[in-house]
Amino acid sequence: MPLQYGVGLTLAIVDAYPRERRNGRRAKDRFITRNGVADMAQPKSHLEIALASIPVFTNDGTLDVAELQKLLDLALRDKIVDEDEKRVLGNIFKQAELGQLDAQVKHRIDEARALHGISA
Repeated sequence: MPLQYGVGLTLAIVDAYPRERRNGRRAKDRFITRNGVADMAQPKSHLEIALASIPVFTNDGTLDVAELQKLLDLALRDKIVDEDEKRVLGNIFKQAELGQLDAQVKHRIDEARALHGISA
């Protein structure tokens, strides 16, 4: 099989090693698992939150209620706002507060900070 650049090359290299012994460890030890099942389908939610915030500041530069709710929904997808999510949301809130905020958005940010322990 000829090697290709990009994904094809990566797959060819990965398939060259036995699945059970890559990097000196068992393959299942390389991934974070939930109930013993590898969770590779969903990226970390704090990364998704950070990526989802980019259009917020590039389209009109302000955070509206719908955009804020989308970010909070990503954080609460697993019913818990973890430390990484708090850090990312805190940074987003600080950036949003540098500009003009609607009163409803400001109230919702204050509410989320108090409810989930997100720093100001």
